Amino acid sequence: MPIRPGRAKAISFVTGFPLTYTGNGTFESYPYTVVGGLDLITGLPYVNTLFVGKNGSNSNSGTKPTEPLLTIGAATTAAAALAPTEADPVGIIILDSGVYVEAVTLPDYVSLLGLTAVVGGVIVVGDGSSVLLERLVSVADSSVLLRKPVGNTGISYARIVEIDGRPNSGVALAGNLAAEGVLFVATGRAFVGTSGIGFGDALGGFGHMHVDVEDLYLAGDTCIGIFGNLADSSILVRGGHILEIGTPTGTTAISVSSTGSVYVDLRQTIADTAYTITGAGNLYLICPDVQGTRTGAPALEISSDRLVAPNLPTAAAGLPSGAIWNNSGVLNIVP
Repeated sequence: MPIRPGRAKAISFVTGFPLTYTGNGTFESYPYTVVGGLDLITGLPYVNTLFVGKNGSNSNSGTKPTEPLLTIGAATTAAAALAPTEADPVGIIILDSGVYVEAVTLPDYVSLLGLTAVVGGVIVVGDGSSVLLERLVSVADSSVLLRKPVGNTGISYARIVEIDGRPNSGVALAGNLAAEGVLFVATGRAFVGTSGIGFGDALGGFGHMHVDVEDLYLAGDTCIGIFGNLADSSILVRGGHILEIGTPTGTTAISVSSTGSVYVDLRQTIADTAYTITGAGNLYLICPDVQGTRTGAPALEISSDRLVAPNLPTAAAGLPSGAIWNNSGVLNIVP
């Protein structure tokens, strides 16, 4: 479902009643009505809803838009006390476009919805949790901004218009640290800073990830866009570009090693190193425009200047008509 952040003066919240927000003079939030208490990502109903706003107080109940809590942390504490489950999830609604500089840990089955809000700090998403934000930005070095923690086994979702690891060093934008479970991430713009990592197993996790990114910008020296370097890591990426912005040096678009597997479907990749593959790592790359040094042999590459498919069958037996097979170095087509 497309998300179009915008402005509105009135809205029907999940509680079902309309609200005209006057606390800050304007209401910068949802350009459509949220009805039926549904999580916009999972489609599951919120049985309980909590509200957060810059005009709030942590002494408020947080259960009404007119009585919001001040911090997301207070809301997650209150949400945990409600003992959320898959059948009874909890939604946290940010009412404004404020900047919330705090570390956020979402308990299992607790979701965060702030279409015009900015979070400065790390967000840890639990099983069955979803995140919908305008921006997620780093405030410290060597962190993973969006992460699924060790021990999770379920599914987590995030849709964030912009994720920014600058100006700090060594920041990873998103990673799944759990041995099991899946983290789904969708973003329009993502910026990787100096010595940072875009999406992958930066902290030793090797869980499964799906990433949908329109523009992944390599904005710092020695940064890496996609990082699948640990045993059994599995990362699927689709989108528009991985490309340098500014004048960084030593950039790498895709790095794969150990027994990790990375599947990438993009329109363009521009970096000092387009990809590096070592060990038993597997890269499956479909990208018309690949610019930069290529190191290692991909399991598949389809680009404007290369077709690499080392695992083609070596005999025609059993193949359907039109299939391609490798006849001692000569490509043959089954009639």
